[in-house]
Amino acid sequence: MKTIIPEHQSYDVGNYQSRLPLIVPFIDGLIIIFSLFVTGLCYWQMMREGTFFFKAKWWLNVWIAGYTNLSVTTLSLFFLFSIFLKVYKGSLCSKIHSCISPFLISWVLTLFVLLIVGSGAQVTLHYSRVIVSIWFISAPLLMFVWRIIFIYLLAEFYEKRAIKTRTVIIGLGDNAHHLAAFLNDTQHLTIQLIGYYDDRPPGTDRHAPLRAQYLGTINQCVEDAHNNVFDLAYLCMPINLQFRITGLLQKLSDTTVSVFYLLPHNLFFNALKPTWHSVAGYSAISVFESPHIGFNSQLKRAEDIVFASIILLIIALPMLMLALAIKVSSPGPILFRQRRYGLSGKEFQMLKFRSMTTADDGAVIKQATADDPRVTSIGKYLRKYSLDELPQFINVLKGDMSIVGPRPHAVSHNEEYRVLIPGYMLRHKVKPGITGLAQISGCRGETETPEKMEARVQYDLEYLQVWSLGLDLKIILRTIFQGFTGKNVY
Repeated sequence: MKTIIPEHQSYDVGNYQSRLPLIVPFIDGLIIIFSLFVTGLCYWQMMREGTFFFKAKWWLNVWIAGYTNLSVTTLSLFFLFSIFLKVYKGSLCSKIHSCISPFLISWVLTLFVLLIVGSGAQVTLHYSRVIVSIWFISAPLLMFVWRIIFIYLLAEFYEKRAIKTRTVIIGLGDNAHHLAAFLNDTQHLTIQLIGYYDDRPPGTDRHAPLRAQYLGTINQCVEDAHNNVFDLAYLCMPINLQFRITGLLQKLSDTTVSVFYLLPHNLFFNALKPTWHSVAGYSAISVFESPHIGFNSQLKRAEDIVFASIILLIIALPMLMLALAIKVSSPGPILFRQRRYGLSGKEFQMLKFRSMTTADDGAVIKQATADDPRVTSIGKYLRKYSLDELPQFINVLKGDMSIVGPRPHAVSHNEEYRVLIPGYMLRHKVKPGITGLAQISGCRGETETPEKMEARVQYDLEYLQVWSLGLDLKIILRTIFQGFTGKNVY
């Protein structure tokens, strides 16, 4: 189980970075501009004759006249992608990968757009390919080094100097054990777990004590709160003890202690990204709700239209060649249409290049297996490299599918597995995708056992729980580099 510490002004060392929100993007911008200037200066230092002062002055004039446009365009695109990917969200990472990957994705997307626009507008000839190529590599390397220094130096600084928040746990629920383990094992937290309170002393019943000092009963907890023994309390009592919880909160309200109530992790089955709402004067928590609602829905649709349009322009000619090869190699239609469940369980016709001699779409559909005789000669390669999926970008433009999302299954398979796998139909809270978290995690191809399908569904539900635009872009990039083949794809 993943335990999440609430974002509070003084509880997580990461939030200290929010006091300096302009430092990281400001230095990133300087690195992008400065690295381009220095790269060109070093290059022309070797290529041109004359004194260093003359060459520096000459290159400065060239840079101002021609390369400032490139710098401004690059900065604009990079910061635009960084905003969507939350590169500068103001949290100090304890893991280098989680800090580095968002800005690298932003840089790669920036270069991708620059190359497409530059080639289309035929302006790439105006710039030195050597200078630009070296700059494309040196700028992210410098940002990488800067981030490592920033992360470790700042983390070490606050770990030594930050005032620890004295924290206690109240109750011995299952979530209390997960929380205690997290607080004891996680580095760079400004939370200091000093112990726990419970009316059952250690060793008196079957409940195992926490990895912390036992401080006394619940009444002792109230007394210690009045005496300012601790600053923060996590309430981990079972939710069925409503009256005891209400009475305890009433007593703690007469102190200055901050209190968080941790909901039991198994209270809501397969909850999808729970969020709090207020309705009719009551607080409500969403349990089964799509992450693509409101502005997120528009953002997701814009992402699909932009990427699908670009990709279809790129693959239009290869798709035409594949269509001709399919028509010539075997009798039958070029495209294969099959009923699939889409958003909210509504059926739609999914498009694929025909790779078999049959077009099954009935109550029983047999999945392709190794050496399946139904697969055509060219269909074997279409399926192996997922080229049969290319027409689904048309489904994306139509609005039936998304580029990233749970893979749609045949209607007969949906009806079969919704009975066997709890929460299976929750994956239809979003549009089905061409690729998804399950596919880049190795769950591709044949699912001949319920266990394999259950593993795929768990990845699909995880995608719904942690969805973000940055995650979509990460999945797209990983699909390009690793997701087109798989050992179970026949």
